[in-house]
Amino acid sequence: MSFDRVHFELSHYCNLGCKFCYAAFAKQGMSTEAAKKIIKWIKQKGTKLLVFGGGDPLLRKDLAELLEYCKELSQPVAIDTNGLLLNEEFLEIIKDKVIRIGIPLDGACEATQYKIRGKKGLFKKSMQNIKKLSKYGIPFKVNTMVCKHNLNEISKIGHLIEKYVPSRWSVHQFCPVERGNLHKELFEISNKEYYALQAKIIHEFPQLNIKFPCQETSNGTYNIISPEGVMYTVRNGKNFQLPNLIN
Repeated sequence: MSFDRVHFELSHYCNLGCKFCYAAFAKQGMSTEAAKKIIKWIKQKGTKLLVFGGGDPLLRKDLAELLEYCKELSQPVAIDTNGLLLNEEFLEIIKDKVIRIGIPLDGACEATQYKIRGKKGLFKKSMQNIKKLSKYGIPFKVNTMVCKHNLNEISKIGHLIEKYVPSRWSVHQFCPVERGNLHKELFEISNKEYYALQAKIIHEFPQLNIKFPCQETSNGTYNIISPEGVMYTVRNGKNFQLPNLIN
């Protein structure tokens, strides 16, 4: 068994409360040694890319240590974060340890970003982070969730970020997993709407590396390890458990 990409949730805890998210918001997480054990297992399986997520991985005090461990193992690693705790001091520490940092940008203005993620000032913070990452020469990915609130605003987001040359722009369809199932009516769009957006964005931004994960194509390809060490994959909006990696 080998994996192209594994998303490792280092903690459930997050400093946002997005209604579409699957995180449990519990503060507990595995120990540093348990996390290293899993990282070593991931490396042995020939995983091409390990992505640290959560919750938000920047809330873990041992994140820099875990990144250094990945570097020692020559395991390529990226971070997906909401960016609230991202600062220049941290970037100095980890800039040679990650191949990419993912930042959310779901709106082309403060009002839309707030409507989707519920945090005032997040739009401004995300744009500041994109500029910092560009300044430091750290490859970054922009994560945009397409939903009812921003379907007609995606082109504007593209125009905001194109001059900073993201290594990847992930324009993904809202997928009703876990808590997201409780708020489908607030976010869900049809596959037809999403595919029409794909065609429009590809035509409009040929110079950008754009990826379009969606409900239909992501089934069974999104491999996740929880903070409890349980590995699962997402199919049809549901989590299917694979072996426990700690025991």
